[in-house]
Amino acid sequence: NSGPSCSNNANWCPSSRIVIPPGLYFDLTSDNGGALAFAATNGHVDIISSGGTTFDANHTSRVIDIGMGASFGLWSIHLRNGRVSNEAGGCIRATASAPGVGKLFISGGTLTSCRSVGRVSSGGGIAVVGSNAVLTAGVVISDCQAKGGGGMVVAAHASLTIVNQLSQADDKLGLDGWPVVGPTAVASGGSPGAASFRNCHANEDGGAIVLGAGSTALLRNVTMSDLTAGRGGALCLIQGAYADIAHSAISHSTVTGSGGLFFLTSVAATGIGTPTPSYLLVSHSTLSYGIADNDGGLLAFESPSPPPSSATASGSYANFQDTYAHHLQAGANGGCVSLTLGTTLRMLRTNMTHCYSGVAGGGISSNNAALVNLTQSHVTNTRAITGGFLYATHSASSTGNVHLDRTIITGSTAWDGLGDGPWLSPQLQPQASTVPSSLSAVTSCGGGVVLAAAASSSGGANSALHGTFLDSSFVDTSAAQKAGALLLIGTGVTATVERVTLSGNRALDAPSIAVGKGSRIAVTDSTFRGDYAEQWTRNTGTAGCSNTCNHAEDGDCDDGGPGAEFDGCDEGTDCID
Repeated sequence: NSGPSCSNNANWCPSSRIVIPPGLYFDLTSDNGGALAFAATNGHVDIISSGGTTFDANHTSRVIDIGMGASFGLWSIHLRNGRVSNEAGGCIRATASAPGVGKLFISGGTLTSCRSVGRVSSGGGIAVVGSNAVLTAGVVISDCQAKGGGGMVVAAHASLTIVNQLSQADDKLGLDGWPVVGPTAVASGGSPGAASFRNCHANEDGGAIVLGAGSTALLRNVTMSDLTAGRGGALCLIQGAYADIAHSAISHSTVTGSGGLFFLTSVAATGIGTPTPSYLLVSHSTLSYGIADNDGGLLAFESPSPPPSSATASGSYANFQDTYAHHLQAGANGGCVSLTLGTTLRMLRTNMTHCYSGVAGGGISSNNAALVNLTQSHVTNTRAITGGFLYATHSASSTGNVHLDRTIITGSTAWDGLGDGPWLSPQLQPQASTVPSSLSAVTSCGGGVVLAAAASSSGGANSALHGTFLDSSFVDTSAAQKAGALLLIGTGVTATVERVTLSGNRALDAPSIAVGKGSRIAVTDSTFRGDYAEQWTRNTGTAGCSNTCNHAEDGDCDDGGPGAEFDGCDEGTDCID
């Protein structure tokens, strides 16, 4: 007991430190007493090693069990082979006597090959329930599995903080005077950065982490890779959860459902209770190689079903800033992001490239979302059957806005969906049966953006979808059928296009913009340059429109077709004019 007196009800008393020489091995099989257990209100214990010390449960129990809101610190300790059945926390379980009481602190070391199995299981590596957890100095969580939260579950208004280094005076972390003993740089057995999640799996939600109702996470300098799950390969936020991620790298994640890297839902895990929006903030990070069999190679939202009675009900929210998102795929909608009723997506100075979907929205798919906003962002090489970059739709009971400001869309494509999609993984190759009949009017249309009214939309007072495009560019976007850059279709769909450059875009019909019945558009101070109608040649190898006339590109149509000024060339050979 080296802590202060408890007479003043201090947070950390009594405080005990157990210092272990390096290289020791502790067998925690049930025959030897099983898990280390510590339960003491206001109690605090640190276990400290300079490296190489291992606690091994040999798949007979969890490794450490912390209860009653106690506080527990681990310094350069390796934990492995924990296992529980129908409980949370295969390696470590930290529970609180009341929300926010107690802390788990891990500096360096590893958690390896831990499992939470059974019908009710979560947190293959760590379960933090109502308590607080701080990870630092290169902690590695690897090869852990559970039904939910393969690496960790943070539930019941608990908090998780992962940072590179911290000091005794860092009040923002709520350490309240945690004694800084042991290393604060990369500890023995750790990895560069604050923490790493590797090769973790969840049968349902959150391959690396699940944030349960009302829980929060602050993640800095974190790496996550080689993850699998049903939804949210890296991170799943449930019913009012909040995550703030910065300076991190998340990659190589695959899900059998939606949300290759992230999944946000306002719905409780049980489906019972009042829907509460979840919030995701990501900045200065790299997000890559996410694959979703269904929607959202990077991120998918979920809204309540049936939806709230209010058409403008607030949904979950995601904000990406100064982030690089690349090589993301979805078998259905939203190669990068898929939005649902009332949800919001904002991207600032974000670079999105090589994102593909098997149906709609190679970059973004919006189904009755409240807002999609991209500012000072750059999108390149996104592909889908309709809406090469973005597909947005609305129904009679919803309102929505798409806003692009100082954003560049380059090389996005709405292709014909006839197997000519080598950029998609084999399991995501489009089939004719995967394209809903409701999209028949816009199949292979809208190389850049499609704004469409749902078939059931009546265009009533509460039915509106508006696109605003300011100081932006569509460059070399293409569609196999109609609208190389922008397509508006259906009653209640409107768009404002101001100071926009459309250059080098192509389609069989309407190489730049097409506006269908019931839709309206206003275009001002914009430039159309080098857009041309051309037969799609990717599969057929033939062309029905060309620019082979000797007088092509002179500002006059010379091929004798409808509206031509001259007929000195064969029809269809001066299409650019």
